[in-house]
Amino acid sequence: MINPKYHTFIFILLSFILFTFSSCTGRRNKLDHKEMIPEKELPSLLAEIYMSDGLLSLPSIRSMYSSLDSLSGYVQVVEKHGYTKEDMDKTLKFYFIKKPKELVKIYDRALGILSEKESYVEKEILRIQAHIENKWTGKGSFYLFDHTGSDSLQIDIPLEIPGYYTLKFRARFYPDDQLVPAEISAFTCHRDSLENGKRDYLSSVRYIKDGQPHEYEIKIYVPDNKPIRLRGYFYDNSLHPVPWGKNAVIDNISLTYTLAAV
Repeated sequence: MINPKYHTFIFILLSFILFTFSSCTGRRNKLDHKEMIPEKELPSLLAEIYMSDGLLSLPSIRSMYSSLDSLSGYVQVVEKHGYTKEDMDKTLKFYFIKKPKELVKIYDRALGILSEKESYVEKEILRIQAHIENKWTGKGSFYLFDHTGSDSLQIDIPLEIPGYYTLKFRARFYPDDQLVPAEISAFTCHRDSLENGKRDYLSSVRYIKDGQPHEYEIKIYVPDNKPIRLRGYFYDNSLHPVPWGKNAVIDNISLTYTLAAV
C-alpha cells in the first residue's frame, strides 16, 4: 500500500504525463530512446521534484518564490540536472506507453530515496533534541538552612560541543542570609588548563534577598574546536573564614544547549 504522504507525488507525476499528452498535436510522435533521460537518473530526479513541490507548499518558502508554481518548480529541477522539460516529457511518455511496469519500479525507487532522506532528517531532529535536553549532571536542588556548615555549591562541568549553552536556575534568598557578595561566581577556561590557564569570568548575577523565588540565567558560548570547562559556585563561601548564617534555596537547575548559528 502506498504511503499517504506520497499521494501528492503520484498526482504530480501523473499531471506531468497528462500535460505532456495534452500538449501533443498533429500526428503522434514516434517514441524511441533518443533524447531521453537515463533510467538510472530518474529516481533521484523524481524524488527531488517531490521535495521541491513540498518546499513550495511552506508559507515561508512560498512567500520568497511567489512567482513559482508546481510546474515551474518541476522545470527548474529538471534543468538543474542538465535536461530540458522536453527531455523529461519524452522520457515519461516513453515509459508510460512502452514500459509502464518499469515506470512503477522507477517510482518505487524514488519513494525509497524519499524514505531514506526522511529517516535521516528524523535522526538529525532526535540528535538536535538530545543536545537541547538538560545537560546538568549535578544535584537539582540545594536547601541552605545550616547556619554552621561550610559547604559550597560548586559548578564543574565540561562544555565540549561548539554552540550556545544556557545555565538556568531559581534562587530564593531570605533577608537574613549572610552571603557577601550575594552573587553567583563562575568562569570558563580551557579544559586542559584548569589551574593555570586563562579564566573568562561570566557576567555576575546578583541575588535578590527578599524571600521570593527569582529566575536567573547565564549564557555561555563555546567556539569551534575549543572545548572548555564551566567552573564556579552558586553559593561561594570562600570569602568567609568562619561559619556564617545561610538561608537560601537554589533549585530548578538546568544547562541546555543549542547549535551555533550557521
